[in-house]
Amino acid sequence: MTARNGKRYLLATRPGEKFSTPEVECCFEILNVPVTRISERRFEDSEIRRIVDFGPEAIAFTSEMGAGIFFRDLSQRLKLRNVDFYGIGPVTCSAVRKEGFDCISPDRRDSEGLAHLLAGEKRDHRVLLFRSGQANKILDETLRDRGVEYLPVKAYDVVSMPQVSSDIFLSEDCFGIVF
Repeated sequence: MTARNGKRYLLATRPGEKFSTPEVECCFEILNVPVTRISERRFEDSEIRRIVDFGPEAIAFTSEMGAGIFFRDLSQRLKLRNVDFYGIGPVTCSAVRKEGFDCISPDRRDSEGLAHLLAGEKRDHRVLLFRSGQANKILDETLRDRGVEYLPVKAYDVVSMPQVSSDIFLSEDCFGIVF
């Protein structure tokens, strides 16, 4: 398979909801072939009450998707005036800033970096972790080991898509895959 304009291509496998075509002119195209999709959760009243009763003093997001879901579905239920926001990286923090809140991200833009930032800055605070149901356990383990009170909330699931034909991955015009 050749890209639409006859150029070679690099494949991305991001969920369609999370992919945006880079605005860079180049000698190749970036094609997205989603192998997963996002399945948002509906929050039951009991879970919303649990979050409100927890009274988070800090809220941490591991994705732009999670931040968007939080502000759309839950933010109006919480008092956010004195809450600090944390994001795993600049794109996630950008989603928080669009809602009018400051956001801090770690120098190391991964779960471990966010965990160390929260465990250092928010050791004596209640932290709400708002993320994917398939999130790795590094945040939980680090916060638990450092005695941080936290509440994990599953905002969405990442679900496998039906199989995609391997032709697009095996073509000589495909020179790389980004997961």
